[in-house]
Amino acid sequence: MSKFELDWAAPIIPGKSMLGLYLGMTYVDVLDILRSYEVVDDKNGSCFLIKIKNAPTLLVDQVNDGIILRDAFSKMSNSTTFDKLFVIGFRDGVLTHLMTSLIYGASLDYYNGVIWGEIGFGSRIADIGKFCEIEFDPGDELFYSVDKNFSGFSIGGSSSSLDEDPEQRVSYIRVYAS
Repeated sequence: MSKFELDWAAPIIPGKSMLGLYLGMTYVDVLDILRSYEVVDDKNGSCFLIKIKNAPTLLVDQVNDGIILRDAFSKMSNSTTFDKLFVIGFRDGVLTHLMTSLIYGASLDYYNGVIWGEIGFGSRIADIGKFCEIEFDPGDELFYSVDKNFSGFSIGGSSSSLDEDPEQRVSYIRVYAS
């Protein structure tokens, strides 16, 4: 397999990519890529540490339907956090979604990638309107694009509509196959 460049600041491409990983990749390929960034050689464990560009050291935790990138210190017995900084989700062994969210009180830097070169954590959700029309789903408490040309992503903020909280900031980003 060719060397993919994973980057904690890689652009977010709705419906396609985040972190330098692309929807449609296989579980085996993603795991091989993550292993190529391993900082401690431990081929026997389901958890291992990686260091990728622009990121703190991350703990890779393999779970039934995905891979979670965690705060490397969250598995320590004296840690008060257990942070899922990035979730890589699969269905039938194929990458179907990538998700990251702010966890207040966490000890690490969050994902720094942005959509359209501008929208990322801390951006005003209302600013997405420069690029596409969004609507709030009160059941999911997330925003989705109304424009089919910009499908394949959801954004979360304060779990309320823009009418209720027009100044809310991005705290959740998910890219998925549409």
